[in-house]
Amino acid sequence: MPALVDANALPTDKYAYRLYGVMAHLSPEQQAAVKDFHRSIGVTNLATRPHCSIHNFYDPTDINLLRQRLSEAAAKSAPFTTEVLLSDFLTWPSGAGFGVKAHPGLMRLHDNVVAALDGIVKLIYAPDGAYQPHTTVLLSGTPAEVERAKQLGPALKLDPKLEVKSIELIGRIGPNRGGEYRVIASFPLTGQA
Repeated sequence: MPALVDANALPTDKYAYRLYGVMAHLSPEQQAAVKDFHRSIGVTNLATRPHCSIHNFYDPTDINLLRQRLSEAAAKSAPFTTEVLLSDFLTWPSGAGFGVKAHPGLMRLHDNVVAALDGIVKLIYAPDGAYQPHTTVLLSGTPAEVERAKQLGPALKLDPKLEVKSIELIGRIGPNRGGEYRVIASFPLTGQA
């Protein structure tokens, strides 16, 4: 998915964030396994929580309207369980992750979030309909870290069951390395399957 802007070069906005995302976070046990993986490849200063990205964006026109719309999107989406595809280890120039099974509930949730964001945020990625569910295990990696991730990532001991019961609106303060990753609001998925 082609980036429309360099997310690392965005300025801080009127709400004190540089970048926003809607995420489905991994379980505490899965997060601990990813943090162990970070240590095994020499990464200790990532400002993120392991997650499945639903969407990333910046510069919301009104953060309260954003919260309201995301709450409505979550109310239209039912909880579901999908799977981290441990045989689908992905790398890109500055990161790594695993594919996530495109469960119908995840795809509906993504579509509901995209509709909620329409007209009130600026998107990081072109809205070309090519959502590729994945869970990021390395973000803003150096070439050496990405190479270590390629070597060690496929052996990461991670429970493949991904239970999605809520989505979180997150904001980033400062850089991905050494900055802060803040959960602004959490929205339970309360819709019917």
